[in-house]
Amino acid sequence: MFGWLTKLKGASAASSAPNPPPRAPQSAAQAAEAKRQEGNALLERDDLDGAALRYREAIALDDAAVPARVNLAYVLLELQRPEEAEVHLTRAIALDASNVDAHYMLGNTMRARGAAADAATHFALAIASQPDFALAYRDGCLAYVESAQFDRAEALLVSGLKRFPGSADLLFLMGNVHTKAGRREAAVDSYRRALAARGGYVEAHENLAVVLSELGQPEQAAAQLQAVAVLRPRDVDAQCRYGVALQGLGRLDAAVESFRRAVAIDPASATALASLGSAYAAQGRRADAIEQYHAAIAADATHYFAYAGLGVELNEAGRPEEATQRLREALALNPAAVEPHSNILFLMSFVAEPFDYLAEARRYGEKVTARASQHVARQGRARVADVPPRIRIGLVSGDLRNHPVAAFLEGVLASLDRSRVEVFAYATAQRDDAVTERLRRLCDGWRSLVGMNDEAAAERVRDDGIHVLIDLAGHTAHNRLSIFALEPASVQVTWLGYLASSGLAAIDYVLADRVSLPEEHRSHFVEQAWYMPNSLYCFTAPPDAPPVGALPGLSRGDVTFGSFQRMNKVSDSTLQAWSRVMARMPGARLRLQCKQMADSSGREHALERLRRFGVDTDRVELVGPVPDRTAYLACHDHVDIVLDTFPYPGITTTCEALWMGVPTVTLAGGTLLSRQGASLLHCLELDDWVARDVEDYVDCAVRQAGDLPALARLRGELRERARRSPLFDTARFARDFEDAMHAMVARAVQVDPSNSR
Repeated sequence: MFGWLTKLKGASAASSAPNPPPRAPQSAAQAAEAKRQEGNALLERDDLDGAALRYREAIALDDAAVPARVNLAYVLLELQRPEEAEVHLTRAIALDASNVDAHYMLGNTMRARGAAADAATHFALAIASQPDFALAYRDGCLAYVESAQFDRAEALLVSGLKRFPGSADLLFLMGNVHTKAGRREAAVDSYRRALAARGGYVEAHENLAVVLSELGQPEQAAAQLQAVAVLRPRDVDAQCRYGVALQGLGRLDAAVESFRRAVAIDPASATALASLGSAYAAQGRRADAIEQYHAAIAADATHYFAYAGLGVELNEAGRPEEATQRLREALALNPAAVEPHSNILFLMSFVAEPFDYLAEARRYGEKVTARASQHVARQGRARVADVPPRIRIGLVSGDLRNHPVAAFLEGVLASLDRSRVEVFAYATAQRDDAVTERLRRLCDGWRSLVGMNDEAAAERVRDDGIHVLIDLAGHTAHNRLSIFALEPASVQVTWLGYLASSGLAAIDYVLADRVSLPEEHRSHFVEQAWYMPNSLYCFTAPPDAPPVGALPGLSRGDVTFGSFQRMNKVSDSTLQAWSRVMARMPGARLRLQCKQMADSSGREHALERLRRFGVDTDRVELVGPVPDRTAYLACHDHVDIVLDTFPYPGITTTCEALWMGVPTVTLAGGTLLSRQGASLLHCLELDDWVARDVEDYVDCAVRQAGDLPALARLRGELRERARRSPLFDTARFARDFEDAMHAMVARAVQVDPSNSR
């Protein structure tokens, strides 16, 4: 236990003390010392009980035999009898207040039972008696930290490092103290010096990885975790942590290999199996991901992460009911977990009644807010005293890449007046591509939040002086809503990536328009509605779009309906409506194109659902993904009319179809999400393509499909109509957006009581 203790030497700290305590007559002291030496010989042979007996005999001969008491305490600690050891150490110190060994051992004994403050006192006394006792500096620092005496811990380390500037342990602990104090750059320096002093210092690599992540340096953090994985090749957790870092960097093949190593080390590790499932899911290997999640649950039926991951993949596979069940199981296993709760809300946003959804969203918001409450109480909300000439906007998203969010963002960013606003992007995922690089060039600042905890990320936002922080994810993947609960900006908004309430009271506004969010629906939100003059969206016209093709129905003699939506958006009620449309138009065909059609299981699942609702699958064409966006847009040449899904309509797909000359039949529902099709079509004055209910939807599809010449005329003019509309006019939307940002900050200044004079 205490390898530093010189058990077998005849001398001790007591014998060299400047003022030794009164001793028994020489013959008793000599006899006691002889018994101690016998005890040391037995201790050398690992006969702990025999050694303890001899030390007790020594104490019986000479109550002031401090070395015997110290050695007895050592043996008692080895025998797991700390209370008795503490009695002898306390007596030894009473006899010799400067005994280094007794103070050090008593300090460690007190630390072990949770009395860290008392322990720190004894470590300090040990150092006072022996200033070059390196271990006492180390353990004294730990005791100060454990008793929340951080200033004293730092002072002790400063003193210790003056004596031992190359001590890896002291440098490591100084790194921990710097981290605790929020001095991350200084912590990095200390950890690197610790590693220079002791190669292969695993704990220093691990802690350095954490701090580098918090500094927004995920590549460097991954390098530290790689070092740990190399140093501990048989450690499942080390392989998994490195895999997680690689996955966060988008290096998915390498992540898979790391997780496979972990599974090879322990095939029954639920963590390794579930992590491998997560990496497969990120690669789009859904069947493999589901298999791994099932294996993880079989290995450990309480592994909530496996249930949560399985729920996400089942939803992607078009099995929302099973997905919800698995996510609720995950939440039952870990009620404090945020991610599965967020995923449940994502699924509920498709189908739940608005106030059922809102109740669940409020529960989520209360959970996240409670976690942030101490930080908010300490920091307060970020405030701005006056409206600055340039509003600094922060955009938080994991979709700053080839993704629908970027399709609505890029044109707006390019059109903003930089004398009125500046834009900082906060990327929550690292899957960079050509779109990422274009967006990066359109931003005034770019920060990675990958691997950063919420507090560090919120601190970054505060340090950047953001006035309006905008969530672009809601309850979709890679969201960081927990950062908003920490209130790092004066105004906080949700927009674009999610179309239901976040549930967070700390988010002030949801951007909307009056078609998608009528006044009577404002109560569906925790956030206040901030209405844009035309549309809450503005789509970036695809620069790689081919010309609009001729109406295929003219050559076929009948209409081809199409859908480009993921199958998890195709509800049973949608399929039932499609079945009715197809029954009323016996010559029509239906073309379904999405990534779920890439494998046989996805195609068979889609066909089974279509058959269940009476659709003649001989009239259905299933098409998987195509190589690039230009090829995808060209696929619209095979479609006359898009049939929208409900209650989750197309948004990006609708805008792309409009640009390619293909109108959409949509159904306006009773939520912000379900009214997006209506809002988009309203921008192009296509309100006669918007249905009020399912019956009207079926009638509308049949009516519009029945006039092929009119469809051909509309197809020929639709791109130009789109170009002139608010939906594609990025300059107009940019002015409206700038006005909204300035007005929000002005309102925040006006209502902030700290600004009253």
